[in-house]
Formats: sequence, C-alpha cells, structure tokens
Amino acid sequence: MEDAFQFIIESPQTTTGHKKRPRLVTSCDNCRLKKIKCLQSSPETKCEACKAAKIPCKFKDRERYFAERSRAIAGPNVATAYTPIEERAAENGSSMDAFSISGAPYGSSGPSSRATHSPKPSGAVAADPNASGRFQPYPTNFQPGHRHSTSSPINSSYPSHQAQGGYNYMASTPLPLVQQPQRINLFDQDNAHYPNRTLITEFTEQFIRHHAHNFPFVNVNEIWKQVWSGTLPAPFASCIASLACKHSTRADLTHDRTTESVAEAYAENAKTMLGRRPAGTMAMLHTLILLAWAEQRLGKADDARTHYDMAMRMAVDLGMTNSSINLIGDQRDVRVLTWGNLVELHHALSAR
Repeated sequence: MEDAFQFIIESPQTTTGHKKRPRLVTSCDNCRLKKIKCLQSSPETKCEACKAAKIPCKFKDRERYFAERSRAIAGPNVATAYTPIEERAAENGSSMDAFSISGAPYGSSGPSSRATHSPKPSGAVAADPNASGRFQPYPTNFQPGHRHSTSSPINSSYPSHQAQGGYNYMASTPLPLVQQPQRINLFDQDNAHYPNRTLITEFTEQFIRHHAHNFPFVNVNEIWKQVWSGTLPAPFASCIASLACKHSTRADLTHDRTTESVAEAYAENAKTMLGRRPAGTMAMLHTLILLAWAEQRLGKADDARTHYDMAMRMAVDLGMTNSSINLIGDQRDVRVLTWGNLVELHHALSAR
C-alpha cells in the first residue's frame, strides 16, 4: 500500500510567464486511453496490460509527438509530413492529451541527449533509442516528408506542394467537368420552315402566358390542339416563336446567339413563307397581324408598316370596315376583336 501513492512536491514558479513542462509520453496508446500505469519488462516487449488483454501494444501518440517535435525543430518554413491514413484512423479513438519533452532535440545521438530528459514516473521504463522496438527515433539526417515508423507499411512521403494540410488535411475532390450546352436547331430537321417541335411547345406556352391577352382574337384552345397534332401553320407558328422566344430560359437556345437574333430568324421565316400576296383568309390575316407586331417590337418599323398595310387591305377585302364593325352587336365577335387590334397596331406604328 505504501507504493500505491506517490506525492510530488513542486516549488512555485519563479516567473508567471513560465509554463509548466508537460509530462513525457511513456505509456502506450491503450494505457493512455484507459488511464492506467504502463509497465514494460523491456522496451521490446508488450506492456503488462496489453499482454493480459492480448491486444497490440502501440505507441502512436508517442510517435506523433516526436513527429511534431521534429517539425518544430526543423523550422516553420519546412513542409510538414502527413500522418498516414492508418494512423489517422487509429488516432480518432486514442487520447488526444497534450504532450511535450525537454532537452536536446531528437536526431542527436549519444548519452548527452538522453541525460537531459526529465525524471521518469515511477514504474515507467524508457524506450532504448538504439533498440529495434516499436519506436525508432528520427535519424540525424531527418528530412521533412519522411515518416520513420515500423508500425505502418505505408510510405508516407507526400509531394511538397500538398504539405500545408497537417493532420487535418483532406484531399480535395476534383470538380466535375461542366458540360457546355449544345446549340439547338431553331427549325425542324424534317421541315426547314417549321419551328423546332420541342421549342414550339414551349413557345406556345410562353405566348399564351405573356401575349395572348394582347391578341384576344386568338383561340387558345384551338392553337393547343394544332400544336399537339402538328397542324399549326408554319407562318403562324413562326410568329408565335418570334414573340415568345425572349421569355425562354433554355441555355441551348441562346448558346452563341441572343434572343433578338432568334426572334429575327423566326420573323424572317414567316415573312418569306407569306410572300407578297397571301391568300385572303381570317387565319392569314391573324398571321399578318402577329408578324407586324413582332417586327414592331424588333425595331423593324418599315417591315412592320408593310405587313400592317397588307393586313389592312386583307381585312377590307374580308368585309371589315369601321361602319361594318359598328353594326356587329357582339363585342366578342372575332371580327370585332381583329379590327380593334388592327387599330391598336396603327396607333403603335404612328407613334414611332
């Protein structure tokens, strides 16, 4: 019982700025974790606790301390060596006590370096640096990036450009390659004058959402039926695309081009297909009106006036005048709505 307790009386510090020297790391990882005394009969054998538990007796904490100590001695500008993956995994379960050592730095040999060590605790046996046990001190020609440890077969040398990570270093994951969007065709592959089948569906939705209220003569349900059945006339579909393409958020639509150039391409296609003397029908009249509005918003005032004049002549040929429209009592009549939009187009072009 007399040997069970040991009292150490220390004199008070002479200066308040002097820090107390931490104890040496003399216990194995298992004994440090369980906070029990680590007794070894010789430096080459297991301690009594590990031998009784039939587990490996390792000194990873002590080895890590000497690695830190050697880097501190080598200087702050020297690249640090990384802890091997096996040791980092084992350290997560080990005690993270702070530890230090006094005396001459490791790397110098001879009795003078060992004589400057602080006294060992009772029952602790120091490891012989010259023995081939679990721990070997660093050689005199220690180089940063070299990890001398017989407990791990992994070569721990790392490139110097990665040496700033320390123990918390984690390899950066390479960023995934961003695939550039391909440029989508504006027109259908089978019909060079018809808008792309994929795009016209989106354009029709955007047209109904943002422009249908400006063209009350348009039958929305009928347009959807024609879009799904593929019977929507190409000139009318091109006018819808010219007006609605600016609302699209597709990256492949504006890849290496602008929405203005897309709108101009569709408007030019509709203009080419209509020609100079389109057939006098209500559907063709509505196409001319949409085309004139699209050109007016693109800043092509001359083309817009040309197609407005064509639309006005066609409306007169279809029997629409101020007097005839006034005789129609139903304001929801398609002729009333069409004529009213023509009047609005006239005012818009006159104001420019």
